[in-house]
Amino acid sequence: MSSEISRLTLEIDSNGVVKANGNLDLFKKKAEDAKKAASQFETFGSDLKANLFGSMTAANLAADGIKKLGSAAVEFVQSSLQASGQLEMIRANLETVMGSAGEAEKAFTSLKDFAARTPFEMPGITESAIMLKQSGVAADELINTLQMLGDAAGGSQEKLNRIALNYAQIQSLGKAATMDIKQFAMAGLPIYATLAEITGKTGDELGDMITKGEITKDVITEAFRRMTSEGGTFFDGMARGAATLDGKLSTLEDSWKSFKAEFADSSGLTDSV
Repeated sequence: MSSEISRLTLEIDSNGVVKANGNLDLFKKKAEDAKKAASQFETFGSDLKANLFGSMTAANLAADGIKKLGSAAVEFVQSSLQASGQLEMIRANLETVMGSAGEAEKAFTSLKDFAARTPFEMPGITESAIMLKQSGVAADELINTLQMLGDAAGGSQEKLNRIALNYAQIQSLGKAATMDIKQFAMAGLPIYATLAEITGKTGDELGDMITKGEITKDVITEAFRRMTSEGGTFFDGMARGAATLDGKLSTLEDSWKSFKAEFADSSGLTDSV
């Protein structure tokens, strides 16, 4: 194989003038070829780097995705076990209050259905139900009472807690104190107007009845029945609350928790703990 060799000799005379000897054109051609080869090598290097980096990035993304998927699965299992444990605790608390496993299971089923169709969640509504049962409300009246108080609360758990506590205290004592009536009024209930309608007394006369303890638990129950029946201020209060965004989110969250609890029970997760 023959190859061209380019030699270029530079001479400098006594006057400092540079003179080139040799095949200048061939030298220029070789220099251009060398420059082109260097450019191609640089491009190859850049492409190789990009391909390697791209492969590494794809691998990292895949590994990260698998890691996140695994974390999500672990979190789902943990939250499912927690939801199942929470419902198991609710069953145990109901059994203590109701007196038997059979009655507790009936109450549990009723409360679960109630929570599914209202803005309330199972833990909160169960707490109110237990408090009402301990105050003397009959087991077969729990759901009706919760419906009445829940309508008065407009589907708000925070408001229901206040109203149910006050109502339970009255049921326990058998009559309402002045502070009880004031607390109902502070919760936004038209309690004075409703009591006036029931008793036929207003102003000081109604105040005297309250002070003397003449507003019995039955009168209070009737007042709530009127406030939440058709034509009353809070008729279908829970349904209106359920139609709001907060109400829908609360119902969805309760349904999701129930699903996870059922998943944990049916899949055998609870047996492995």
